[in-house]
Amino acid sequence: QGPVYLGCPMWANPAWAPFLFAKKSSPEEKLRAYAQVFNAVEGNTTFYATPPVERLAIWDRETPDDFRFVFKISKSISHEPMCAHSGHLLRQFFEALRPLSHKWGPFFLQLPPRFKDVDRLAYLADAVPSDVTLNVEFRNPKLFGPAGITDMVSRKLGEWGWGLCCFDTQPFFDTPESQNWLAIMERKPQMPMDERGWGAAPMVRYLGNPHYWKDQVGLNRLLKRSQTWTQAGKPVYLFFHHVDDDRLAPWVAQSFARIHSPAIWNALIQLQTPETQLNLFGE
Repeated sequence: QGPVYLGCPMWANPAWAPFLFAKKSSPEEKLRAYAQVFNAVEGNTTFYATPPVERLAIWDRETPDDFRFVFKISKSISHEPMCAHSGHLLRQFFEALRPLSHKWGPFFLQLPPRFKDVDRLAYLADAVPSDVTLNVEFRNPKLFGPAGITDMVSRKLGEWGWGLCCFDTQPFFDTPESQNWLAIMERKPQMPMDERGWGAAPMVRYLGNPHYWKDQVGLNRLLKRSQTWTQAGKPVYLFFHHVDDDRLAPWVAQSFARIHSPAIWNALIQLQTPETQLNLFGE
């Protein structure tokens, strides 16, 4: 059975103090505290800039051996040229992060909503090293059918040996509470959730009910999907978001952990309920 990796979109949100780390913690202390609770993190900072080798060494030092960084491919590859003629940039990106390769999870390539020509990804195919697992997040509705990505898209991913990163926003859109977050609704994609677990390491970025303590339906669906994938022997990566600037993301993850495997996760994820933050929702 494959392992399950749980985490958040970042490791240092100021709103997580003092529940996850002390208010005056250094960046290193915040990462260390985060890694004592979760075993993976979305590395979204690499979308904007490639970290120097000195910073990679710090990240390595502050995390245990079984911790996984899931780095986001630079926007200089995914968004500015939309992958065209970018193979050399992708090679440089992987080489810059290679000092941390022993803690690599899958990389993820998030494509802009205007991206529709899947053949453009062929520019990158030869630049992906054999030890890299790559998942792609599509945001163009034309690349999806009712059950997920189209046959053409899945065929292309299969040719390159790549997987799929699913941004599961349906639980958010399905709940009445989402109507209080209209600005967020306009920005977030709403694609069919593909349950087939494409690739060697299926990955889901989950956005559920803003009132996370009422999110049992969405979290239970996620549980069933992840169990299917782990039973196939695949490692599964699940990252939990929250509409309010991710300030409650750790507690969404904790809610999932409680139903997934209490014997394992409740011993790890022990977070005090952020009562002051719940007051923001009138609870």
